[in-house]
Amino acid sequence: MKRDDVIHFLLGTPLDLTLLLLGAWLLQLVLGRAIRRFAATVAKVPHLNLKNGVNLEVSDSDLDRRTQRAATVSHLLRNIVATAIWVTSSLIALDMIGVAIGPLLASAGIAGVALGFGAQTLVKDYLAGVFVVIENQFGVGDVVDIDGVVGTVTDVGLRVTRLRGIDGATVWLRNGEILRVRNRSQGYSVAIVDVPVAYDTDMNHAQQVVESALRAFTYADGLIEEPTFAGIESVSGEAIFLRVIARTTPQALMPVQRELRLALKQAFDAASIVVPALPVVRKPEPPR
Repeated sequence: MKRDDVIHFLLGTPLDLTLLLLGAWLLQLVLGRAIRRFAATVAKVPHLNLKNGVNLEVSDSDLDRRTQRAATVSHLLRNIVATAIWVTSSLIALDMIGVAIGPLLASAGIAGVALGFGAQTLVKDYLAGVFVVIENQFGVGDVVDIDGVVGTVTDVGLRVTRLRGIDGATVWLRNGEILRVRNRSQGYSVAIVDVPVAYDTDMNHAQQVVESALRAFTYADGLIEEPTFAGIESVSGEAIFLRVIARTTPQALMPVQRELRLALKQAFDAASIVVPALPVVRKPEPPR
């Protein structure tokens, strides 16, 4: 082979392939860096955390979760971009070296349709997981009720979500099957305490005792608004139920409820208000 032929060959297809691969690598690098920078910017954008109309400082847990969400979305987008770039580059490279890509594309299309029918549940799970992360429906550490399953979120993946149930059991939920989510750890929570009093109790006196106990309530950790007496919640043949409500941070819901029950119990004891013994309804045991 003559020198001119060698130079012509090297300046032909090999050079084109080298430039193609180099361009694909540079494009992936630039787009990947842009996605990382965009995700980091989104993670640092402040948001409102209001208490009585006043913006509060964002908690460390909120910042950690936002950073985790941004990193997950960034990783997903970079994978999608890299796959698209290298698949396209591979097809162009095959066409450069003389491989007919028409039959390949036809075969890939048929295989894609077959794979799509077989893996539609998997695709559904992944798409649902993407929207769970992007929309911040819940995050690690949140207490949630997902389709009747109550627990603490321990892991959020693109395909499955893992909960630690209130009984300590680990529950795996496919994201594509999640239809309803009640998140008890976002925004604020409302502590609701219902206390029964005897049916013949003087309601004016009972209300005064409750309101006095709430004014003396000193537990303030996690309270957003002072507890208030909501009134009579229900009346039955055995008791009258009085309701007290208080707006709290999500983490303080259970402690505030416990402290409210203790304060009301002590106030009722001091005022000699009788709390009736209510009948216990037991579920029938299944036949053996």
